[in-house]
Amino acid sequence: MVQLPKEASLTEMQLLDAAGIVGVRWNLIERRRELPDLEDPQWIDFLDRLKALDWHLELHLEGDRLPELFPALHEHGVTLVVDHLGLPVEADPAADAGFRLLLEAGRYGRTWVKLSAPYRSPVRDLRPHVGEMLKELGRERLVWGSDWPWTRHEGKHGYRDTFDWLADWVRDDDDRRVILNDSPRELFRLD
Repeated sequence: MVQLPKEASLTEMQLLDAAGIVGVRWNLIERRRELPDLEDPQWIDFLDRLKALDWHLELHLEGDRLPELFPALHEHGVTLVVDHLGLPVEADPAADAGFRLLLEAGRYGRTWVKLSAPYRSPVRDLRPHVGEMLKELGRERLVWGSDWPWTRHEGKHGYRDTFDWLADWVRDDDDRRVILNDSPRELFRLD
């Protein structure tokens, strides 16, 4: 996964593709950071290049800001990976507009969610959210992530914690196997 400017050419991206890159990450988490203008022709061309290469776009964005960007990205047809369970802001999944968008997008099979970093969400118990994702997106669209090196949370977590969180959220062994093995193999095109 790389971060690229909107001016990155298809040739540059094809070279990255040949080296095994399959996606781009947008780190938009800071509230002061302006969101990309998806009416800008350069951004539209950039998204078209992602689709031409069959790359995904990973979004690191606060859950309450997802409605500002997610619908336009989804409408454009790009494959999306939403970081950290979508960073829900409401304890009740049904009351969380950004989270509901993720669930609705599950019908189209182009949205993945990374199960990682519960400490980045203001919601303390994310089991209801993961349960809804399992039901609406399916285990095939969920991938685990450690969030290493736990930026801004260094020294507070270890790998054992990340597996324990997953075991708490996803109790079924077969579901966890798919999330840990099959889903990332498909998303990251691993042989």
